[in-house]
Amino acid sequence: MKIVQLMFVFFLLLAGIATVDSAPLSGNIARTPQLTRTVKIFSELEVELINALKNNNQDTLKNLLADDFEMRQPAKAGNPIPSADWLKNSLAEASKYTANIEQMSVHDLKKTAIVNFLWTLASDNGQAPLLKFFVVDVWRQDGKNWQLAIRYISPSQDSNVKIPGFMPSEQEIEKRY
Repeated sequence: MKIVQLMFVFFLLLAGIATVDSAPLSGNIARTPQLTRTVKIFSELEVELINALKNNNQDTLKNLLADDFEMRQPAKAGNPIPSADWLKNSLAEASKYTANIEQMSVHDLKKTAIVNFLWTLASDNGQAPLLKFFVVDVWRQDGKNWQLAIRYISPSQDSNVKIPGFMPSEQEIEKRY
């Protein structure tokens, strides 16, 4: 009986070695991205912000936005949109806001976090294609709470324009969270 058990273990080991040996050695191993703790935290904060705007929840907005919050956009990079103007405009158009956030990454700099993601919104008339934006949010930690200090936003579209410092690669890791 012991010989049968030993042979069984031997064959399992061989199968394991064969599996490891057949893995590609080129470094092109498929990776499955995992939801990190910081992406989870800031995904929840971004959704909370969207819901607060949709529901005109002033208390939540006051907690989520820094007193000196501003938004910047490429067309008028030198002219920030102050908090009061951003809030008035966002509340007016919040009905088309969705929590459709993709490809988020978070750079944790201790008391500051830089969060970037793609955000998809419904079009103005509901008939046109969805609108996609690239968002970079700068969050500051205030005690135990995070507050949005600066939002950079620009339309995201496929383009053949060469971006300085970027060389397109053939491989892209698909994020699934």
